[in-house]
Amino acid sequence: MRWRVFDQTVAETKARNKGIATKDIEAAIDEALSAVRSARPTAGRE
Repeated sequence: MRWRVFDQTVAETKARNKGIATKDIEAAIDEALSAVRSARPTAGRE
């Protein structure tokens, strides 16, 4: 059952992003990752 939900989610995401350039999607992902990583505490830092 989980794989069906996952498969449906992937299909919906692909359909929603169909007209967007791959480089733009990758840039948005990179930006989000940078934001999350900068907010995470670093090991050993208190």
